[in-house]
Amino acid sequence: MKKRTIKIIIALILFIISLLVSFQNEYINKGIYIISYIIVRTRYCCKSNKKYF
Repeated sequence: MKKRTIKIIIALILFIISLLVSFQNEYINKGIYIISYIIVRTRYCCKSNKKYF
C-alpha cells in the first residue's frame, strides 16, 4: 500500500509540473505528462493484459 501511495504522489507532482511549468519545447511538457500517466496506469495495464494472455 505504501509503494502505491508513493507512486501516486510522484505522478501527481509530475502532472502538476507539466500543467504549471511552460518549457520552451512542448515535447518536454507532454513527456512529463505521459510519464506521470504511465506511473499510475502500469498496474492496471498489466492486470488487463494478464486476462488475455
